[in-house]
Amino acid sequence: MTAPAGTAERLAVEKAVRERGWPMALSPAEANILIVAGADLESIRLAVESVWAAMPHPRARADLRHANDVAAMLDAAVSQLAGDTPDAPRTTPPAAEPLYTGHHERALLGGGHEHRGPRGTTSDNGHAVGHGESGHDMHSEHAGDEHGGDEHGGDEHGGHHGHNMAGMQMPGGIAMAERALDRDGLKLDVLNVPLGPATPLWPTGLLVTATMQGDVITAVDVATLSAAAGDGPFWSHLADQIGPERATSAWRLDSCSRLLALTGWDDTAITARRLRDDILAGPVGLATRRQVRAWSARVRRSRMLRWSLSGLGPVPGDEHLAEEYTGDAYDRLLRWVHGIETAALGGPAGLESPVWTQWLLDALPGLLVGAEVAQARLIVASFDPYLALVAQPGHHGEEAHRD
Repeated sequence: MTAPAGTAERLAVEKAVRERGWPMALSPAEANILIVAGADLESIRLAVESVWAAMPHPRARADLRHANDVAAMLDAAVSQLAGDTPDAPRTTPPAAEPLYTGHHERALLGGGHEHRGPRGTTSDNGHAVGHGESGHDMHSEHAGDEHGGDEHGGDEHGGHHGHNMAGMQMPGGIAMAERALDRDGLKLDVLNVPLGPATPLWPTGLLVTATMQGDVITAVDVATLSAAAGDGPFWSHLADQIGPERATSAWRLDSCSRLLALTGWDDTAITARRLRDDILAGPVGLATRRQVRAWSARVRRSRMLRWSLSGLGPVPGDEHLAEEYTGDAYDRLLRWVHGIETAALGGPAGLESPVWTQWLLDALPGLLVGAEVAQARLIVASFDPYLALVAQPGHHGEEAHRD
């Protein structure tokens, strides 16, 4: 998990974990090491405790406050893991009840499916259909299948019996679902579902509360964490140090890695992270440029990727709106890929403007209403809002409804 202003620490963790060959866990239930990246732990304390409570023994937790300490932190976590048993004395305070329970837990904590395909089905481009996404900063040292699947395994909707259940709570403090008429006049459960900060592959500092009827989002409230601006915009400061071309390439490779992982194309997402780390490590050489071009060509050729993202989060073109935001999720991905290639070759590059970040926060409710949770996560990932540019935290936009 990543705390606000913890981008440098997150990047250090992802690089170190990749170099050690550790797979990312798909959910807390599959993880044995929880890493919290960033110094502002208090702002995400409840979410951290929720994930920690859902992790089975043996387990270990490590807090990385400074990126340079990542190697020592991982070594200490391995030592802690070796000595942890269900009966071992607690080294951390008792965790809170899980925040996410029931039907939406898989989608929110990383165990859910994204494309409702048979487990293990692959496209002609070699990436998986119907696989879950890899969550960052929750790691498993066990070898084996790193992909999630379409594993409903039975009815996850428990039947409600009796009357007068309004005001009751489910485990974890979530209110019992009320009922309301949906767009077709059917009476369905209404439940408020939180997205972030424990949701894997989710923008740091973004909080979305989605009102659900069945599997469809009917209203959205958007907020940002109080420390979202943290100690300043990481990528902007980095551009001042290494130049806008390298910073922009690395930033958008980071964005692409999350979006690709959410579609289930894990190997290409890992390649994006490796290229990001190579660009951050030093000047972009000929070999790296060739690898960027090869990666870009592979992304563009993927018919399954086009099928997965086309039509999601459409934004009509407008002369007053930045072109980067227009189109659907697939259009935005292709613009990122083009920008990565251009910047890696030394062409013009630039980071996002605070004006457009604020526009996105205000527009997000309308973009998410009518989508399912998995689709909403892809839509958000296709924008990857640069929240550190937003000076004041709080609520953005209004609850949106679709007729």
